[in-house]
Amino acid sequence: MDVTVTNSVVVNPASETPEHQLWVSSLDLFDQRHTVTAYIYRPKSITHSHSNVSVLQILRDALSKALVYFYPLAGRLIFDATGRITVDCNGDGALFVEAVTDSQIDDLKDFGLPSQLEPLVPAVKYSNGVTTIIPLIVQVTRFKCGGISIGLSISHILTDGMSALHFVKTWCDIARGSDVHVPPVIDRSPLRGRNPPQVRFSHVEYEPSPSLVDREENGSKVAFRQFTLSKEQVNSLKEKAKDKLTQKPYTTFEALAAHVWKCSCSARNLSEKQRSKVYIPVDGRDRLVPPLPSAYFGNARFLATPIDYSGNIVSKSVSYTADNIHEEINRMNGEYLRSTLDYLELNPGISLPPATYRCPNMIITSWRLPLYDADFGWGKPIFMGHARTMKEGHCYILPSHTEDGSVTVSLALFTDHMTRFEKIFYQF
Repeated sequence: MDVTVTNSVVVNPASETPEHQLWVSSLDLFDQRHTVTAYIYRPKSITHSHSNVSVLQILRDALSKALVYFYPLAGRLIFDATGRITVDCNGDGALFVEAVTDSQIDDLKDFGLPSQLEPLVPAVKYSNGVTTIIPLIVQVTRFKCGGISIGLSISHILTDGMSALHFVKTWCDIARGSDVHVPPVIDRSPLRGRNPPQVRFSHVEYEPSPSLVDREENGSKVAFRQFTLSKEQVNSLKEKAKDKLTQKPYTTFEALAAHVWKCSCSARNLSEKQRSKVYIPVDGRDRLVPPLPSAYFGNARFLATPIDYSGNIVSKSVSYTADNIHEEINRMNGEYLRSTLDYLELNPGISLPPATYRCPNMIITSWRLPLYDADFGWGKPIFMGHARTMKEGHCYILPSHTEDGSVTVSLALFTDHMTRFEKIFYQF
């Protein structure tokens, strides 16, 4: 798909905003790249009262007003006197890019490949460091058929998934002329480490992931697939995941993640003694003591990391693996999360290398958020999702845009592994 940029403007907050340096937590510093997502709207939802010019004007004006509330997104990343990244809340603004394409929305088919969406989101280059990059970049692309896409590149230092969706919802509310009922909580001091630090647990989530013990991957190509499960299939899998003795139920995510992990170990043909680790992002807002406000603006994403031998995962029931996942997520209580914050403060600069999630490991992310509520005044999007080529071992579990209880599993595996995965995924 060829996309041509027609205009780029900086959008500043509509009114004066506080000027200060905003401290960011160790969780904010853990992932310093941008998250890229695309919202796509069909032309039938954009009425005649929304001409191309007025749509762009509505979006720009509403963005300017939204930045008054979410003013750190209009700032810039800098290094403070200690060398730590911080946010200079200076009101310099977000970048608003306008683009056109001769493609039709139907050319994207079922939006099955994140790579085909990449031209619809602003490109971000990291070669000169994070302090040279604008934290929020928006790209509005007009399709030949009259539909539009809104692509977001938003710094992960400033937001996690919950914060980003809160921002988008506020932007939408303003565009529709609604009041802002839930302003963001900007103060990030609740996530400061304790003094003195109290690391009371072994934080295996930041230890190196298991490597392959009996072979090396030969750099085969990566395949991406989407698997849709109906509401009935989801319920069937949850029923199968119940403990046969206690009838202990598991959540939709726990059952699905267990099934994906089990199928992946089998498809990867891992040896019985091969250890496999799954990384599961967990929202800490309600788990911390005291809990964070639901409108906390920043990262509150922690990592649960169940680990087991492939032989156990493949040979035992999905209930066994669901219980493993459940226990690891359940372990993420207030004291464990506080210990995590202290651990990260004592280990500045810690990160997980790109190969962390590759075979024999995975990262499974649940987007159980209100993904399709982004109504700017012309209805909900027909698609919202990740818009970057997925790397091997990455998996997303999302509610379907049909909002009928069905679920979409997006997964990237090596090509030969994916071939085997496709044959067994629906066998439950």
